[in-house]
Amino acid sequence: MQDAEAGKVVNVLVYGRDHRLLETRRWVLEQAGMKVITATEGSHVEQTLATQSIDIFILCHTLSPEESDAALLIASVLRPEMKNLVLTANTPLGSLGSHEQIVSAFEGPRGLLAVVERLLTADPSERSIED
Repeated sequence: MQDAEAGKVVNVLVYGRDHRLLETRRWVLEQAGMKVITATEGSHVEQTLATQSIDIFILCHTLSPEESDAALLIASVLRPEMKNLVLTANTPLGSLGSHEQIVSAFEGPRGLLAVVERLLTADPSERSIED
């Protein structure tokens, strides 16, 4: 998938604890034409955000609220313009801000891709949290 505005490949960083889920999400996103990096450690997230251009940061439901909060704080400092997507599984979300989209991890691949596409085409001033 290419960013319609820039005509470039979309770069996605997916952060979570379950290697199998990360690989499945990587495959789904790559099949849609995106370049995907996965991370299971906060230090890898920070290094990736500091050194690579990332368009969308996806936080998996396998992270604790504290891990999600820490990652979102790092993301807001290093890449304030980046779009963030938090996958939930009816678990506590931590202290999300106004720049995170939320989607259920149970939406499946089509749901994930639909939200990612909506994030890519949304006007930045219109972003809001979804239930």
